[in-house]
Amino acid sequence: MPEYVRMMSGHLFDADVPWVYRGIANFDEHALIAGSGRDHPHHRILTYNKRVKGGVEKRERVALHEFELRSRPFLKERPDSMLELMFHAQHHRLPTRLLDWSFSPLVALYFAVADYDRKNDGGVYAFRPPRSMYLADVPAAERKKIEDDPFSATQNYFTVPPYINGRIAAQQGCFTLHAVPQDIFSPVPAKIARIPAARKLDMWKELDALGIKAETLFPDLEGVARSIMAQWYGPVGTLPNTV
Repeated sequence: MPEYVRMMSGHLFDADVPWVYRGIANFDEHALIAGSGRDHPHHRILTYNKRVKGGVEKRERVALHEFELRSRPFLKERPDSMLELMFHAQHHRLPTRLLDWSFSPLVALYFAVADYDRKNDGGVYAFRPPRSMYLADVPAAERKKIEDDPFSATQNYFTVPPYINGRIAAQQGCFTLHAVPQDIFSPVPAKIARIPAARKLDMWKELDALGIKAETLFPDLEGVARSIMAQWYGPVGTLPNTV
């Protein structure tokens, strides 16, 4: 892991625009495509219901609306916008047009190595969002329009959410919002670290010793149970922050 830390942390303090990181369990199959835009056998959830008319956006809108109605008993405060609702949905595994990123290269590494399948290499993407992508820099009226209806975005945006739930806070989470979720995201500038399958278990153990584990990244009962399972039965996989 030292070589990974050197590669990913060497630029942490060299600019006022931070780098962000995303870990993936299968380097060869998992392109940077938002969850609602994926449609192939590896993501069977998105090939199941083909009878929804209107395509990707219609399906995503309907699912998000259902989430809004059924999540109210579990949310301490009602989301201020549709984008904030989408943050909640994304972090509880509902496919959306968001991609999860983290300000921590170690958090990203966790998602690359803590999976069931140790036959495939993992990977970590790192990129520095240009200021032109920052939703916070968009004029107020246009920004509010996008926050109230993320489906209206005509370009990809980078956004740092309010830490509205424990998972986003623990994972130092941030997001890219994708105007066309089916498109592969090719960030520039970017770095990519390939994590050999044979190294996953050792790196998982090192992260666990450093406190980067399910219990800290998912500060709820499911995270506690996962950490206990890992202690007594070995790594049992990630709790994906998106499908």
